[in-house]
Amino acid sequence: MAKLVSELKEEEYTAAVVSVVKRAVVLGVLLIIGRMIRDGLPVSERRTADEALLALLILGTFVVLIPALYLLRLSRIKGSQVVCPYCEEVNVLVEPPMEDFICEHCKRTIYYQDGHMVPITVVACPKCNIDYKVASIVDHYICDRCGLSIQVHPKKGKEPEPLPDSVLVRVQSPAVRLGASNQTVLMRSYPPSAEPQLIAILRREMGVNDEQAKMLLQTTSVTTPLIVAFDIPALEAESLRRELESLGVQVTVRDEAPSHV
Repeated sequence: MAKLVSELKEEEYTAAVVSVVKRAVVLGVLLIIGRMIRDGLPVSERRTADEALLALLILGTFVVLIPALYLLRLSRIKGSQVVCPYCEEVNVLVEPPMEDFICEHCKRTIYYQDGHMVPITVVACPKCNIDYKVASIVDHYICDRCGLSIQVHPKKGKEPEPLPDSVLVRVQSPAVRLGASNQTVLMRSYPPSAEPQLIAILRREMGVNDEQAKMLLQTTSVTTPLIVAFDIPALEAESLRRELESLGVQVTVRDEAPSHV
């Protein structure tokens, strides 16, 4: 993932502070040992020892400050400026981005394909009537207000690929078997070990970033289930249900009213 200049500076600043502290401790120990040796020498030889300790102090101080000098070079990095298509704030990256990165202002993922930013489309929540800017490559976006999963690219006239007969035999709901209605997939609970895979699924289905996906997982419970996919074709809902259940997730599939064309 592309790195922001602010992230680089924070990492390097932390590493420099740790390095300075370690070097200062070593220098202090050496000076203490040198002082003890100097005090054990005859008075006639202490002047030479004092000069040696002074040289050690000067040289050691320079060595201790080397990491701090490196930070001065970082302050001259101009970076590559990229305007976030969602919040329109400027992000400064170390190099021109060639892959996805997270905006440091709105914390949403800015997608890249083949070295170019993915175009943005606007979708509206049918319940709240609020417009959202969404990357055109995502399938769904979750409404910030009501939590509804909004389809970015409504599928019209395109039938999903049929499931194998061996899978259809195991489907109990007639609506699923006949494809008579759309369905909504809800997640009620999940094992903590499945969190990385679930974050990837939520990114794919809802168009959220990693932080948003983690927040949604934290609010998921039996009493407050998470809508993973809303009003999708029944066969797609069955495929998603099987994918989630394979991870140990407790899933509920709810029938929606059939759409009339």
